[in-house]
Amino acid sequence: MEKIYILPFDHRNYFRKFLAGEAEEASPEGIKESKRIIYEGFRLAVASGVAVNDCAILVDEEYGTDVLKSAVKEGIRRIIPVEKSGEDEFHFEYKEAFPEHIEKFQPDFVKALLRYNPEGDKEANSRSRGRLKDLAEFCSEEGHPFLLELLVPPLDKEDTAFDGSPRASLTGVAVRELARDGILPDIWKLEGFDEENDLARVLENVREETPEAKVVILGRGENGEHVARWLSVGAKFREVVGFAVGRTIFASPLKEWKEGRADAAAASALIGKNFQKFVSVFESAKSPVS
Repeated sequence: MEKIYILPFDHRNYFRKFLAGEAEEASPEGIKESKRIIYEGFRLAVASGVAVNDCAILVDEEYGTDVLKSAVKEGIRRIIPVEKSGEDEFHFEYKEAFPEHIEKFQPDFVKALLRYNPEGDKEANSRSRGRLKDLAEFCSEEGHPFLLELLVPPLDKEDTAFDGSPRASLTGVAVRELARDGILPDIWKLEGFDEENDLARVLENVREETPEAKVVILGRGENGEHVARWLSVGAKFREVVGFAVGRTIFASPLKEWKEGRADAAAASALIGKNFQKFVSVFESAKSPVS
């Protein structure tokens, strides 16, 4: 795989809160409509020149089944999540029935999101690794490529210095612990870094533990300038083949749509342009040094 640009909109708790307004929870139909708007933005980006074979969408079964079905017809690569949304510890959304839901959609990649600080709760970390190992073994046996999104949160949420070298060191340890427990993704979806040295330390562990794996840089809902910096840094390394940026691309257009300041078509158009912009940022910076 030489490149992959992913538009993730598999968020569930995020949309439930974002679209809720005065209600306790958003309507399922409202969430489904928002995901259709995002998908249309993706389609517009492809129609405007982003190669469909270089792209993928990441969307959930709960609110995105119609999108997934449309993507099959249009030859768009699909990634589906298996984790329960918003959990600190990894749990399957459909518990032991997760294989049935994967087989139902036959996705191009199976994705799991893991929040994992090696210095955190050891028992919780062990349980998460155990469940992920079951998933990794299933994907390997059934021929489903596996994408693992690894988030390394600080133990102290007020630690403003964590995002640099401390996160890099712990991300490297997490990669090593997971890989040595048999969790070997085809793609690591990792947090970005402002400094090349920090990302290089992480990628050294990726290279050593999963030499065939590729890496994409996630956006974490940061502002566009910050995400562009992460992508520009990541693009310099041969293991990094793209990005998975979601909220940075679609949050503002959807907010305008939600508040009645833009119709669905205008929101989709802006989402498409935002996606194209990050493709351009990454490709302009793609000159491997390591």
